Amino acid sequence: MDGVVADPTKCNFDPSTLECKPNETPVVGNQTVCLTSAQLANVQKFYTGPKDTRNGKQLYPGFAYGSEIEWMSQEVSLYLEYAVLLIQNLAFHNLSFNITAFNFGSDVDVLDQNASPLIDEISPDLQAFKSRGGKILVTQGTYYGFFSAIRERTCVAVY
Repeated sequence: MDGVVADPTKCNFDPSTLECKPNETPVVGNQTVCLTSAQLANVQKFYTGPKDTRNGKQLYPGFAYGSEIEWMSQEVSLYLEYAVLLIQNLAFHNLSFNITAFNFGSDVDVLDQNASPLIDEISPDLQAFKSRGGKILVTQGTYYGFFSAIRERTCVAVY
């Protein structure tokens, strides 16, 4: 093994192997040697992606194995420069909206209703496009950590 994840969908890494053993210290000599239970639970959330708190339905795929180097950028710059502003401005029309109180159930409905018509297309139905002879070529590098290669493969598999 060379330590490079060429195809994240074929990676069988189990993050629980990083959990600290009983009485093990997570940081030794300024080096992280294992993850606490709380840290491991947070890592699992990155891999599984957000789910609707009302019914458990997957809202967006999680990050792929090998994307870990992008997490800090995702959670700092992209979060502050894109996600917070989008949710406050487009979804809630309230610059004081507390993003840390975002509800992955009811607030997703508000986001879909107010912001989605301006920035995305939720329906995967491309039958009208296909019936007119349209063709789509979708490519997604598996390294780029902000977008899930798993999601892109799912979209391509539809057609």
